[in-house]
Amino acid sequence: MQNYLRITLLSLITITTLSCGSPDEKEKESSAQKNNQELPQQVKADSLYHVDMEDIQNQGKDIYLSDIVKSIEYIPLETTNKYLIGETKVKIKPCAEYIFVGEHGKPLGVFSRSGKFIKTIGTIGKGPGEYNFDYDFWPDEKSRTVYIANATLRAITGYSFDGEHIRDIKPEIAPVNFIPMGDNQFLTWFFIQQEHEGGYFRYFIHDTAGIISQRFLEDQIELKRSARLSILSPHMMNSPNGVLCNSWEEDYILRATPDGRFEPALSWSLGKYKMPFDPMEDFDRYDREKHKYIRDINGMETRNNWYLKFFFKNKLEFAVFEKASGKISLVSNPDYQQEGVQNDYDGGPSFWPFWYTEKGQYFFKLIQSVDLIEGSLEQEKNIVIKNKEAANRYRVMISNLSTNSNPVLMIVELK
Repeated sequence: MQNYLRITLLSLITITTLSCGSPDEKEKESSAQKNNQELPQQVKADSLYHVDMEDIQNQGKDIYLSDIVKSIEYIPLETTNKYLIGETKVKIKPCAEYIFVGEHGKPLGVFSRSGKFIKTIGTIGKGPGEYNFDYDFWPDEKSRTVYIANATLRAITGYSFDGEHIRDIKPEIAPVNFIPMGDNQFLTWFFIQQEHEGGYFRYFIHDTAGIISQRFLEDQIELKRSARLSILSPHMMNSPNGVLCNSWEEDYILRATPDGRFEPALSWSLGKYKMPFDPMEDFDRYDREKHKYIRDINGMETRNNWYLKFFFKNKLEFAVFEKASGKISLVSNPDYQQEGVQNDYDGGPSFWPFWYTEKGQYFFKLIQSVDLIEGSLEQEKNIVIKNKEAANRYRVMISNLSTNSNPVLMIVELK
């Protein structure tokens, strides 16, 4: 946890951008005003929440979906030749009154909240207003803009929810991973550390003109291009209080707050289950011994809990950390096949939250219709279903599907 003890707030500095043209006058004025503002100086030197993982094996508890959810909704996406959804490399991100769907090689699709197909946004290509075939995207409700990572232009391309191409944002450092933070601010990450005034950073916050307002300084690291471990981009997601950054390199989850601060949101200590060596330095040993240690911890946050997922003894494990009590419970009855907790709420698919969330409250899972029809995702018969009415709605929904139907979106409101 050394890195976050060195968090430093820098003054706003205007950077010359690589954009094709100058920012419009309103953006210039906005950036100038920001440069004259004094940044908040409060930085936490320790995480808001800390989890001791060393004794986690002794804290097992049977947890079912009804224990952690408030509601579940299923939305069958309309099956139309205008937008048929495949089984791989599909990203789905509901926002406001829309459901946005991105699939490798297809333009961004837009569905209504009832699942009706509406339109596509932009096109795949290399021309103006087009974007690369393999893209990530983020919808932003406040600006009603969907932002697409445009590798062709080394930029972030913005479209209105109506589909109009608005702008191409070109920060000085080409974005590898990004997420909108609201108020025309973006958190962006680049895999090679950049030097700035004697410090090093990969995370930075910038505006729509590409002007950097904040950097997260960290210890200098050596980029080992020959290492057999991949350089993995951190997972970024919204939370109730900002944006979370979850990196496999660290023993904490970083938060970028709405007012431009960086702080550790959740940290953990592994004790005897912490790797005593650097996997980047000795991959062969990592490959031999990784089963002995806790690794690849991912954390999703709601207002009341942290939902953790990690590998231990070559198994994917799940745990719930309660913010109020500080208590952590290891899920002792997980559904390993479906990678979640068993669904006793309506008898449908098992579930565990993963990266995209709407307001840190709603989480999503895209399910192939054929799997629902064949019943391969249904729960074991010895599980007592808690919400009979919801179970009946689930059955009716399945009865209206065919094996060629587009997938079904599962929306889970977590406690």
